[in-house]
Amino acid sequence: MNGRRGISLLETIVIIAIIGVLVGLLLPSIQASREQARKASCGNNMTQLWYGIQAYESAYSQFPAGTLAVEIPVREFPTDYHHGWLTRIAPYMDQGSLFSKAIDRSLSIYDPKNFFLQKSFKLPTLQCPSSWEGSENHSTSYAGIHDGRPVPIQESSRGVFIANRFLTRRDIHDGLSNTLFIGEQNQTENPGLGWMSGTNASLRSTGVPIVEPDDSDFMFNYSMDAFEGANTYDAYAGFLTPPQTYDQYLAMLSEKLEIAKETLESEYSIASIQDALFELGDQAEFPDDDDAAELSPSFDMDMDMGTGMGMGMGMDMETPLFPLMPLGAESLKAKPLGSSHQGSQAIFGDGKVRYFDNEVDRKFLAQLGMRDDQLPLVIPNR
Repeated sequence: MNGRRGISLLETIVIIAIIGVLVGLLLPSIQASREQARKASCGNNMTQLWYGIQAYESAYSQFPAGTLAVEIPVREFPTDYHHGWLTRIAPYMDQGSLFSKAIDRSLSIYDPKNFFLQKSFKLPTLQCPSSWEGSENHSTSYAGIHDGRPVPIQESSRGVFIANRFLTRRDIHDGLSNTLFIGEQNQTENPGLGWMSGTNASLRSTGVPIVEPDDSDFMFNYSMDAFEGANTYDAYAGFLTPPQTYDQYLAMLSEKLEIAKETLESEYSIASIQDALFELGDQAEFPDDDDAAELSPSFDMDMDMGTGMGMGMGMDMETPLFPLMPLGAESLKAKPLGSSHQGSQAIFGDGKVRYFDNEVDRKFLAQLGMRDDQLPLVIPNR
């Protein structure tokens, strides 16, 4: 009698092992394909921003200023006017007419009215699909290029998006096809003051080496501090009794910590200031709901850390009386391009998107960030 033999246990194990090996071989390729698709979408976002810049230039015969500020060089601090280049082209983007009606250009970008607009008016174009950081802190994955040198943002900057100057095509002596307009930025490297702020939050220099995602110490020097109550950067709308200037802010910290202002500026990072405040017990100082209501009836005092930081902490906390900001030279320092993937994509003035890896020649990249060096481009041999 001929019986039908089933699959033995050993054969089953071999088949499962083979399937596992095949899946293991295919998974990296699938992930790489998905990342390539995200990078392509990221490049398309920059193209949309470039179209917004062209629309603005067509309407006003000039490009938007990188920022409008009283204090020069521009300090990364939430006082000053600081209307950035993105606020100029936002009216030409999706739902732009609503933005034009809502923004008050007579007020600082940090005034509660404009701050809450920044929180409520979200442009999907500003977020790279590879980035998870920007949706909650209202930052942008893309920055205008203000210089090709490692210098602060100022009126004498040599990029296209600079302080207090609306440049024209005639100012771009190197030509649109040789000058970078926009590049990716690593949001974890510096969450910034939001996409509307014309500071390092939306302006970068090609004179600083491209930062790699793993080089960022943000998750330890910024986000972990936020868990302890120093909701870094995003808390500037919580200035319920605000220092009106950087000097007043520095004096306040100096008095609280009993540390000389010069020492704070030269030796203390955000993380070390946070540690010092924590030792003093200042993390228990939170505004109550009545104070929050005076600032704005829509001010949300709770921050879901599980959602906001992507850490799954599942806890709520309130905004402290004041944020912790960079001090001294750190608050003026030029910041680099980067991305949530390796390298950085950037778009030229003629709309051409190009990818730059982390090993790109620094002199070559610096030249592309300057509009007026009028030197021959030396393309490095790789």
